[in-house]
Amino acid sequence: MKTDEQDETLEGRADTDTLAPRQLVWDLIKPAESASLIEPTITRAFRAEGTPTGVGEVQVFIQTLDGKEQVTAVEIIDEVPTQYSITRPIGGGEFAPKVGYFLTDTTVGTRLEIRHRISFPRRGAPYVRHLIPSYEAGSRAVLQRVKVLAESRWDNRSPGLRAWNGQPDPD
Repeated sequence: MKTDEQDETLEGRADTDTLAPRQLVWDLIKPAESASLIEPTITRAFRAEGTPTGVGEVQVFIQTLDGKEQVTAVEIIDEVPTQYSITRPIGGGEFAPKVGYFLTDTTVGTRLEIRHRISFPRRGAPYVRHLIPSYEAGSRAVLQRVKVLAESRWDNRSPGLRAWNGQPDPD
């Protein structure tokens, strides 16, 4: 019998298709250090020292939100390279989502899907339902950047990437 305190789960999703091979998309989204390229609020990101690569890896993100610096961390709880990675927040609070990144082949490239899944006590439903659209909007912004970078054969020396990051061309 269900009670009012049992958990509910909501999921937000967004995806995009790129004209890039799966390995290239994976190489763009997997390393924590790439996060500042694809998420505009992140100023620095890195794999926590002493953690493995893949399952058990802890990624740390320094971001600026509303003019204030914040530090967040996630742990990779499941991963198959070039196919998917699922993360959980570390210390993210009761309503922090698990996030999954799923890559599949298309006839011309790769589909990248981002899913945010939140399990929460029923009493939190109105609050969580309000969060899902913002997670989806944020995912769409990230996906747009991934698409642009993946399709331009991203390279940290390329003029396109320097322009994307607001850096001048070297003399």
